[in-house]
Amino acid sequence: METRSQVPNDEAWAPHVYHHTLRLPVRRWIDIQGQSVAWNVPFDKRTGEPNGRFHVLGHENISKANLRFGERAGLKFRFEWEGLCDIQWDDKYGKDEPFAASGWAVFNGIIAYGSEFDTDELLRARLKQYVDVDDFTQEPIQFNGHAYEDGVRMADALFKPISPTSQGG
Repeated sequence: METRSQVPNDEAWAPHVYHHTLRLPVRRWIDIQGQSVAWNVPFDKRTGEPNGRFHVLGHENISKANLRFGERAGLKFRFEWEGLCDIQWDDKYGKDEPFAASGWAVFNGIIAYGSEFDTDELLRARLKQYVDVDDFTQEPIQFNGHAYEDGVRMADALFKPISPTSQGG
């Protein structure tokens, strides 16, 4: 979630909160409505990935949070997100600062990551293990110019949600 950019002291500033590895127990993206997730540690114990991040001056931890998704309108979901985050602004605003955000989040899709050895079909099959891929259109594989440690080029494909109006939902 991005905020409106502000310019204090001639410096552009737009705090935002995000979670790049959010997992919900649904196979169809329209079923995100009514879901919630909570945590009380900054990193997922299973994967080691951050449980969300908060950016003010740098990318910092969200040590405790509750994220709820309410009603759906097309590709948008109403959300409420509250918790404790690190800001590292100064001695007064440093660790475990309370935050709350609410509004509408747009579901833009899912990015499936792979390598130069993957095909569109392989990425689709991999994603099918977790979600109903018939609810998405798949963009072609893209190479971002980066490589893994062994030199293999990184790749990804965006799976865009099919509009609920065309699904009858």
